[in-house]
Amino acid sequence: MAKKLRLGTSWLTVGDVRSLRDRAQVNRDQLNKLIDATQAKVEIRHETLRSNLKDVPSPSRDVAIAQGLAAFRGDIKEQTADARTAHVRSAAEMRATAIAAKPHYRSPAQMLARYTLGSEKRGRIMQQIENSGPAELLSLAELAAATGDKDLGAALASRVFSLAPEKRPFDVNELANAIVGEEWREISKALNEVETMAVDIARRDRDFETGRADGTNMIEQALRQQQAEALYAEDGDDDEV
Repeated sequence: MAKKLRLGTSWLTVGDVRSLRDRAQVNRDQLNKLIDATQAKVEIRHETLRSNLKDVPSPSRDVAIAQGLAAFRGDIKEQTADARTAHVRSAAEMRATAIAAKPHYRSPAQMLARYTLGSEKRGRIMQQIENSGPAELLSLAELAAATGDKDLGAALASRVFSLAPEKRPFDVNELANAIVGEEWREISKALNEVETMAVDIARRDRDFETGRADGTNMIEQALRQQQAEALYAEDGDDDEV
């Protein structure tokens, strides 16, 4: 049965993914800097109110401090609302882009098959190995892995994928991992980081709005990050591209 095409995805080159991750980091850092600065102002106002009202008896002093702090915090939240919303919206857009690009980076074998597609060198190699036997294909695969030759590796992957599984002289995923596995892991991790940063930004802004931290959300985020790190520590396991 033919596999269903994944339409509606976004294409990002390796360079595009790295740029997306860098922009997401800058966006996250800018929001954190903005919120940290505003929270510092709130702390300063808190200390000022305590100092100015130190001679007022409690609980009247505590009520006055709470009211003054709430009013100040409301003003500063309103002043930063547009900037914070822009950062949250930008993060959400980048997260959507990362999610849409993930189908193009499912495994090292998929990445290898894409490399040098249509190149003259790859075409010549395909012609040369068209009638090669298992021993020669295996030897060339070992050479491609040792040299990191993507043209040779991609041509060998295409040739071996045309054979019945029981007649394949080597595992294409193993070859692909040797040639582009490190890059695949980097790009997969980067896409996941863009998603994670968007969640972090939304949570940080929500916590600032409410004035409290959502402990449950942070625990879930930590668990999700641990699962992602475990996933990307493994090699791609797609058998075919």
